[in-house]
Amino acid sequence: MPLNEALSWLGSPPRSPDQLNRIHESDSELIRLPGREGGQILASTIDSVSEEIAMGLYQDPYTMGWVTAQASLSDLAAVGARPLGVLFSSNWSPRTSVEFKTSVVQGLNEALLESKVALLGGDTGSAGSTVLSSVGLGISPLERPVSRIGIRSGDYLCLTGSVGRGPALAMRFLRGEPLEAIAEQNFRPQARLLEGQILAGIASAMMDTSDGVLTTLKTLQEVNGVGLEIEWNESTLDPLAVQYCISRDIPLWMLWVAEHGDFELVVAVSPEQWSHAQRLCPSLKRIGRAVPQEKGTSAVFRSQEATPGEGELALRERKLDLDKTQLLGYGDRPLSLQELSNSLHELINSLREEGFP
Repeated sequence: MPLNEALSWLGSPPRSPDQLNRIHESDSELIRLPGREGGQILASTIDSVSEEIAMGLYQDPYTMGWVTAQASLSDLAAVGARPLGVLFSSNWSPRTSVEFKTSVVQGLNEALLESKVALLGGDTGSAGSTVLSSVGLGISPLERPVSRIGIRSGDYLCLTGSVGRGPALAMRFLRGEPLEAIAEQNFRPQARLLEGQILAGIASAMMDTSDGVLTTLKTLQEVNGVGLEIEWNESTLDPLAVQYCISRDIPLWMLWVAEHGDFELVVAVSPEQWSHAQRLCPSLKRIGRAVPQEKGTSAVFRSQEATPGEGELALRERKLDLDKTQLLGYGDRPLSLQELSNSLHELINSLREEGFP
């Protein structure tokens, strides 16, 4: 479902004349502060952790607090903002213990300390189920901050670091495997604040991978009106996640597919800026390039099968429909846990049959 159609229920809310971005165009809302020298721009964002708690994906309250903090910080990172601080709102389900609340806030506080960001305040209350929210506030020094918009045909698409622990955790959960199969304590994603600030001045566009790599690429494709040639790059994968998949014969491609992400950044840079971007951020790795929209979306990877000669790998290209990689989607109703589990098994089997890595 197209992005704008999915949020048609928003109607036409009043809009600030000082806001620079429109819906879906940026991970954070960008507001030009009136009367400030140099046209200083406020970046603000809000994010909530609720479904992961209600479904049981997160069992450890410390994880809940940690992810709540990093979720909004990652949105600030995606516009290259310098954080001013975070607001925290907690709505607790009935009979939530003091110990549980304390552990949540410990995770939140330690995530903020790790990112060198202050807690500015917040609110607390009660609700039918626990909902944890954070508001991130930051300042962009750029006249025109980087957003999701700006990708041109030929631009390289890159990842700022390793991905896979978030997807592996989600797959372990949906497959009904024991907690120790991949421990939740291994999932402590870190918002790429420094990388976002360093790359903001040369990037064509940026977006965080909180919803997974392919979901991020799908959104960037739609809002920029381009096609994509996605280049499989196994060096972007976290070793622990790779070990999890190999031991279960799960295609590694699923670590880019699954919609529970790792808070890395997808960064678009022009070919002319690629070497400069690598010098600024040595961890940056290419995962594709933008192509004309009429070319659609394809995946390119080296295959062990049908090799052209001994010791060589065949270059294979597959057309992709990114809508078919979305398990969560934007349907009329949320999928049940059993439906999500069934969809995951079907997708894994399909990727195996089609020869994806």
